[in-house]
Amino acid sequence: MINSKSFFPFLLLVFNSFLTAQNKSDYNSIFQNLREDNYNKTLFSKSSLNINELKRNNQITNLKIDSLNGDSILNLIENEIPLNYSNQVEKYIQLYDKGLNGTFLNYLINYYAPEVKSQLISKRLPEELFLLPAVCSGYSPNSINTNSGTGFWQLNYPQALKYGLMVNEWIDERKDIKKSTFAALSYLSDLYEKYNNWELALAAYSCGPSTINNLLKRNHAKSYSEIYPYLPEATCDIVPAFTAMIFTYSQDNSNGNKIEPKLETDTFYLEHSLQFKAIEDVTNINSKELAFYNPVLNKEVFPTHYQAVFPKSKMDKFYQLCDSIYYYQDSVLLKPIEKETQVVSNIPKNGEPVVYKVKSGDVLGLIAERHGVRVNQIQDWNNLNGTRINVGQELLIYSGKTSSNHSSINNSPEEEDEKPIPSAKNESNDNYITYTVKTGDNLWLIAKNFPGISAQNIMDLNGIDENLSVGQVLKIKLK
Repeated sequence: MINSKSFFPFLLLVFNSFLTAQNKSDYNSIFQNLREDNYNKTLFSKSSLNINELKRNNQITNLKIDSLNGDSILNLIENEIPLNYSNQVEKYIQLYDKGLNGTFLNYLINYYAPEVKSQLISKRLPEELFLLPAVCSGYSPNSINTNSGTGFWQLNYPQALKYGLMVNEWIDERKDIKKSTFAALSYLSDLYEKYNNWELALAAYSCGPSTINNLLKRNHAKSYSEIYPYLPEATCDIVPAFTAMIFTYSQDNSNGNKIEPKLETDTFYLEHSLQFKAIEDVTNINSKELAFYNPVLNKEVFPTHYQAVFPKSKMDKFYQLCDSIYYYQDSVLLKPIEKETQVVSNIPKNGEPVVYKVKSGDVLGLIAERHGVRVNQIQDWNNLNGTRINVGQELLIYSGKTSSNHSSINNSPEEEDEKPIPSAKNESNDNYITYTVKTGDNLWLIAKNFPGISAQNIMDLNGIDENLSVGQVLKIKLK
């Protein structure tokens, strides 16, 4: 029998320790940093939501918590998971009932709810579980907790692999709302079947079933409340935080407001890996935008055999320049710089500069290809910190090549570079021509002069790589 004189000081100790633990809780920090998440900020920016108006109109709800008790909270909410009201729940209600952060979270919940609810229905799980990612991650794909749980549902690496998610150097499907929801709900279903109690199932979801099993056995316990004081402080509050989220959401969100971002996208299957930087340099499609539309990627690189997502408005441009992007990646970004060709400041001793005036549609990658130089050389010669250039801007380029769109310093007609002039030749039944490599040539520029011919065609026919030497004779098969 418990001595009441010793029991109530123990309760006071537990409550005071809760106040300290809550500040160290994953669920507290995730909520406080909700609007700092780059993915969510981009998501909101693509919607018609007026953030400034939201800030002006937003008011703290000021729920009358003091009048609540276990019976009244159950009467307010239709639920399948038992909601046990406690001091811990009250503290999280106070946390979630804080103006703008709470409003932002409600918008995110309503945006993702249809996908999560449909899977809950198909698995015959309690519908209120659609609020669990709001507690675990603030519905952010980039969220990480102290147990290395990642993504919308904060699944750790072993859990993700067990339930069929791909997690490797390139891809993390815990950041995919549809796939991660399926895995997380499968895990929750197994936990409930194991414990036949939602409080223990949720605790095991956040702390791990081995932790829960050990605490139940060690303390001869059968309930969540009995083992609560011994749970890891960063994740121990999953049950009170979830209960508080159900209550505040049901009170504050009866109108069902949600963001409706305009996300018009298209997909492109990539057989070979492709760097975001190559795409940005050649097409001006922003790397951050690509990262937003492909949140499962761990690097700014599309891996091999990947269904890449692009903004629909820029899909045609990517499709048209796809070959050029790959060639630029292979010949410029991935081609090692030979030590003997490096010069201080990258300026040739006897080189005469050319002034190139930037036109609409120009990017550094294509300008570099056109002049037979590297992007980093143009950056050095012109003190450019990045790859951004403006129409009308003049660039100094130290190259023997010129084009019709630039003016050279001290140039003369004799110094103008000639276009490749092929010399025709027929041999047996194989129709092809020969071309002699000149100074400044590269395979991409040569191929442009022969319709239907690519740089790869020339390399395959001649059994060479992209490195050329002046005077080299190339076979080019006519199409």
